[in-house]
Parts: sequence; C-alpha cells; structure tokens
Amino acid sequence: MAHHLANAWVDQGERVTVLAPQGACTPADYSRRYALVEDFLSQVKCRECTQATAEEKRIHALLDMVLVVHEITHVICLHPFYYGLPAISAALARRIPCGVYFHGF
Repeated sequence: MAHHLANAWVDQGERVTVLAPQGACTPADYSRRYALVEDFLSQVKCRECTQATAEEKRIHALLDMVLVVHEITHVICLHPFYYGLPAISAALARRIPCGVYFHGF
C-alpha cells in the first residue's frame, strides 16, 4: 500500500521519501518513483520489549536526520506501530505537519 500511495503522490508532482525497516525493497515487477530510505538498524521486535525506549530514541534521531537531509515538509505514517510515535514527535519538534493512516484488515 505504501508503494502505491508514494507513487501516486509522485504522479501528482510531490517529492516523496519512504522510510522503511531493513529488508524493504520494491518488487521486480513494480516501478519505484520515490526515494526509499532503508533503516538498516531497525529491529521491529524491540518496539515492544525491554529495549523499546532505546529503540524509540534511535528512531526519533533517525527520523530527525531524514527530515533535514530530505527536506521533508509533510509526514504521514502508514504503518504507525513501529515508526508512528517517534515520527510524530520528530515532525512536531520541527513544526512539520504530520498524520497517521489507519486501515483495517
């Protein structure tokens, strides 16, 4: 879903950067027209273990760097479990509008 939305925004003239956990890729039969930043240090299972606070701080620092380097002007969290709270925190600290997208199964 993130892939299709990102490409749709690019088609509308937006510059899009997607931050994704390690191992993220674009399937061979898909075209990717957005920037993909792979979080090589991501450890999704740490968001709900004893290391959750440290992982949240790491994510916040990473997102802050991505916001600056990629000159991000808006943030939307499509999979809020892992990046959601740190993304919102980093965006708000820089006064960047942000939103979270929830969807059913």
